[in-house]
Amino acid sequence: MAKPRKKHAQKPAEYRSGFERSIRSFLMTNRIPFQYESRKFKLTLPVTNHTCTGCGNQHIVRRVSYTPDFILLAKDIVVESKGKFTARDRKIALAMRREYPLEEYKMVFQRDNWISKTKSQRYSDWCKKHGIDFHIGTDLPKDWWA
Repeated sequence: MAKPRKKHAQKPAEYRSGFERSIRSFLMTNRIPFQYESRKFKLTLPVTNHTCTGCGNQHIVRRVSYTPDFILLAKDIVVESKGKFTARDRKIALAMRREYPLEEYKMVFQRDNWISKTKSQRYSDWCKKHGIDFHIGTDLPKDWWA
């Protein structure tokens, strides 16, 4: 006869990835004041390959709520960390720049990977092209927090 399973309350994960935990460790080790997933932004993202059935318009958008990973409190910098930088992530980054131009929005990548299999552009190339400040690795640049 099998033993009955004990019921345990599931504790939600504090950080969503090992990369986020590594950034948190860097911030705490260097006594950098920060908040994790503490702010939400309302964004408008384009919907591709769809047509409005009512009017035939192909410029459809949808409203989303976006919660960036870290807020560096000393300079009120919004930091999004990414291991994989998907097409949806890139739409969100562009929407942040467009809809919140006064926010200091920065990206931190685990590695400077290729965006696609064609190997025509790396994450860093994309950020440079769109004027988004970025960093590769967990040791954030001192001018972001000092």
